[in-house]
Amino acid sequence: MKSNSKSSVCIASLRRRSGLTQEQLAEKMSVSVTSVQNWEKGSSDISFDRLPKLADVLNVSVDDLVCEITAELKNRQSKDNWPDFLFSDVINKKIDRMSLNLLQQELFGVLCIYDAKFLDDDKLKDSIDASFYREQCEAEFSIYNEDLKNVPFEFVNKVGSINFMKNADRLFEVIRYLKKDFLLKILKNDPDTEFSIRKLSKRQIIELIDYGFRETFWDEYLDYSPFEISMSKAEILLPFLEKNDSIHLTDQLMKDNKLPEDVKNVVLKLLNLSENELQQRYSQGWNPGVFSVRNGLMSVTDYSNGTLTASEKGKLLLDWFKS
Repeated sequence: MKSNSKSSVCIASLRRRSGLTQEQLAEKMSVSVTSVQNWEKGSSDISFDRLPKLADVLNVSVDDLVCEITAELKNRQSKDNWPDFLFSDVINKKIDRMSLNLLQQELFGVLCIYDAKFLDDDKLKDSIDASFYREQCEAEFSIYNEDLKNVPFEFVNKVGSINFMKNADRLFEVIRYLKKDFLLKILKNDPDTEFSIRKLSKRQIIELIDYGFRETFWDEYLDYSPFEISMSKAEILLPFLEKNDSIHLTDQLMKDNKLPEDVKNVVLKLLNLSENELQQRYSQGWNPGVFSVRNGLMSVTDYSNGTLTASEKGKLLLDWFKS
């Protein structure tokens, strides 16, 4: 079986779970320590004929071992779909950390089954009274640790207490940002593949950016994602701008109902309103205006002298949608 730096991570993980050093595993497998190190680093192949003995030494079934190696290889080979060009290095580095191995995913499932308080946004908000970000993190971690006490001892004993705590800490770094329902849906769809935001499909990334992050990650009064972009709105506007180059759009044109029909249809979609609803809003004194149209689209559009166009970043995003 061809191995690589990602697909062989499970060998190191299973070895540690079994309480073996590299030297001990090498002895039991009748190979050199260098061979074990190369398996775990991915710099050499592990052949199929060694898998039964390796599975026996690591106290797992051959099927489970093959599944873990195959899942990690699949994850390694899948395409990185994350649109780095849209976001800052700070956000992109945070995204780099948002991945889970199969053990962490299993622990997440256990927490879901036992109705963890930490995963319930409403319960979490009611339990936290913090003025500063650091205080909020500490309060969240305290609640999370209480939830971990409900994890069955059999699960902890199976993976080892230290390994359990290590993976629980890593899981916390991910699920404090992601909505439970979003992550659960992704994992149920492909339970044998390691979760990574970068390896999600583009449709899943669009859903994640618009709806998949927990409110604790950003100002709850915004009506778009913490990334300051609405991908669903961008999907409506950018293809139109590509076809028409620009839109002449002013608050007064909208209020006077003098927009060209095709532009009006796009604007109504962006505002998620019917024409009657928009006029009713105007009659009540609410003027959505150009700002409401561009809300969540500032980074991918330019606006000057009543003309709305796609920015360079917007053109890149359009290419991302189409590729």
